[in-house]
Amino acid sequence: MFVKQSTVPTTNPKHKNLYLAIILAITFFSYYPVLNNGFTNWDDDVHFIENVDVRSLAPENIKAIFSHTVEEVYIPLTILSFAVEYHFFKYRPIIYHLDNLLLHLIVTALIFIFALDLGLSLPAAFCGGLLFGIHPIHVESVAWMTERKDVLYAAFYMLALSSYLQYLNGRKGFYWLSILCGILSVLSKPMALSLPLVFWICDWLRQRKLSKDVFLDKIPHFIYMIPIVWITYRLHVRVPGSGNILSSALTWIWSLTFYLKKFIAPFTLVPLYQLPKPVNLLNPHYFLAGITFIVIIFCLIRYRKNKWIIFAFLFYFISVFFLLRFDDLLDKSIVADRFMYLPSLGFCLLLGVGVDVLLRKFAVKRMVIIISGVILFGLLSFKTFQQSQIWRDGFSLWNYVLTKDANNSIAYNNRGNIYNENGVYDLALADYQKALAINPNYAEAYNNRGALHFFEKSYQAAFDDFSKAIAIDPTYADAYSNRGNIYSQNGQFDLAIKEFDETIKLKPLLWKAYVNRGSIYKVQKKYPLALSDYNKALEISPNYVDGYYDRGEIYMSLNNYDAAINDFSRALQLAPKYSGAYLNRSIAYGLKRLYKESLLDALTARALGDSVNETYIKELQELIKK
Repeated sequence: MFVKQSTVPTTNPKHKNLYLAIILAITFFSYYPVLNNGFTNWDDDVHFIENVDVRSLAPENIKAIFSHTVEEVYIPLTILSFAVEYHFFKYRPIIYHLDNLLLHLIVTALIFIFALDLGLSLPAAFCGGLLFGIHPIHVESVAWMTERKDVLYAAFYMLALSSYLQYLNGRKGFYWLSILCGILSVLSKPMALSLPLVFWICDWLRQRKLSKDVFLDKIPHFIYMIPIVWITYRLHVRVPGSGNILSSALTWIWSLTFYLKKFIAPFTLVPLYQLPKPVNLLNPHYFLAGITFIVIIFCLIRYRKNKWIIFAFLFYFISVFFLLRFDDLLDKSIVADRFMYLPSLGFCLLLGVGVDVLLRKFAVKRMVIIISGVILFGLLSFKTFQQSQIWRDGFSLWNYVLTKDANNSIAYNNRGNIYNENGVYDLALADYQKALAINPNYAEAYNNRGALHFFEKSYQAAFDDFSKAIAIDPTYADAYSNRGNIYSQNGQFDLAIKEFDETIKLKPLLWKAYVNRGSIYKVQKKYPLALSDYNKALEISPNYVDGYYDRGEIYMSLNNYDAAINDFSRALQLAPKYSGAYLNRSIAYGLKRLYKESLLDALTARALGDSVNETYIKELQELIKK
């Protein structure tokens, strides 16, 4: 198949830079449409738009970023990158998409350099780097703003690999750089867990002899890697389905071969893939997956002496292993294009080696091979250009998914959310109904439909939907919280508090649950309990403006005017035109007999449109004169 690669002469730096410039130029124009994309309602809201942690670079916010998970995934460095962008550019989508694209270009460049460092020829490194840069399976990782974590972790991952190769070349100082880059990589995405294992592949490629040092120099990487990854993994650990080992094995094999199929034939790429049902050997999907798996094992045995084939499959398997599933995930896809972002590296380099071998072996037909390669890369580039456009916004995204899979309940649910947010309630309700018709056990769709009923003040219908969501998924914290809001709306405060208690038990970092429970305690004049809840809410979400306002009112009720003034001031730092905070701070200043400050705040509140009693202002003016 592939012959052993011969020794490659030193690469001319000018040629190297020219090849790299061509790769980056083609990759940039292949992804150019992403610069016109906006935000979607698929995790962009949770990771960025609604994430109060990104609203400031204050020390308490940075602490919160490194203390919290997002969607039960620990990615603090990724969230910090959003915070930096928000600090300078607020909600300008082009900035976030441009940065994603630039990071992808950096990863592509690092892969090209990595290929040369491994000993690949310039043409092989060029083809491998270009394939990685423009392969359509990578569009999801680049065009989807939330997947900053892919391109960011991959950039540091590749820097760590390159540093490790320099360490193997005898430049010992680069070992510590590999540790630094490894830490930054795993703080960007837990998939970096594979890094120390890939180092062993590098040892094998460099024919490093087994010794104590081969094991010892991986230990520091495992020491920092495992605790960081465990924060995420403990929330997602899954085991083979009990009582059905065959089904679990078939699901695992199907997911393993799925990525290979999409890499080789990226004709239909969608953001959501559904597990084929039923899961048994009579289903062609699993039968073909089993055959493919057997063929892979045979090829690995047959070509076990070809280091590039073994490298490609080892890199893929080690990188993707922790994402391979044994069972279906409730209301979620168990496979995704983005999971193949960096694991595809080995196959890209393998193709580069293959092209180089063909050029050497069939020099007479060199032009035919080059033209064929140009056509192939041209088609891949065009597909990437097209695929980038489906991420323009949430509506185009879910419409695209539904054109490819009209029975995708998740797409209906998410499109329903867009209709709901835009006030098109009849279409939102219709989409929720379709989602539930396809999947009657879709807890999130019941919760979303319940929220729509709640907004329309159909409280009984909303309560029934929230209760159905809880019956399907007893750990669905948001549904308990929503049901608590209904009890609160009806004045059934004791029942509401029980719902919020359960919410907090299930989701301790859901700060809105503390606010909801605290607001009830505030109404009940149980101020110490209310204060405790607001303290916790603001600890979790330090930029929640109304929280400072409400807590300030609690302090006022406790006659702690200094603390109240501090909270109203904090609210005004975050929202300078918050007239209510000015008015309440005016009252607090007045109670402390600081009449000048009180009058200034009262006048500011009135200027901002608040209804301030004229008698109150005159009284302050008189008090100042005395």
